[in-house]
Amino acid sequence: MYESLFERDLARGERIVWIGQPDPKRYLTRADLFLIPFSLLWGGFTFYWEASVLGLTGSPPGPPALAVFGIPFVILALYFLVGRFFYQAWVKRNTHYALTARRALILRQLRGRSLDAIPLATVPSIGTSVRPDGSGTVTFGPTGLFDEVYGNTGLTFFRRGVYTPAFYDIPDAQAVAARAEELRKQR
Repeated sequence: MYESLFERDLARGERIVWIGQPDPKRYLTRADLFLIPFSLLWGGFTFYWEASVLGLTGSPPGPPALAVFGIPFVILALYFLVGRFFYQAWVKRNTHYALTARRALILRQLRGRSLDAIPLATVPSIGTSVRPDGSGTVTFGPTGLFDEVYGNTGLTFFRRGVYTPAFYDIPDAQAVAARAEELRKQR
């Protein structure tokens, strides 16, 4: 079904052995145990700040410069509270994964087409994080702190530098990881 998305990216003789897509209905990650309370505190503070400066809390309005100063913080709070969930669902709906005998492929069709091709022969390790229902994440290489905590939360555009490629929220993650490990050892 999605094989045609990767046709132009395959080398001669290379074939897809697994193809999948992240589940866009998976909204929460372990990081949300911290991010949701933080977002509520941040949002509560910024909304109260802005309301106070605008005179909506019963106190006299503050200087207009303070109201303008608070706008970026309100926008950031709204993104942390709800926007990142919509963004992450959009990213997942437009991301496709494939595994060949040689490479792991991550195709994102967001504002353009981008493909990450990870040669399995160069991957030092393949990691998994599996939920009780068998779904989970397969990582290709050692995971940095940012990717470990925020890699699947809608906050990835804050990342700087190298990232650890991963297949997020896929069904039967353990089987995909085992297949990738088998292919990696064959190289």
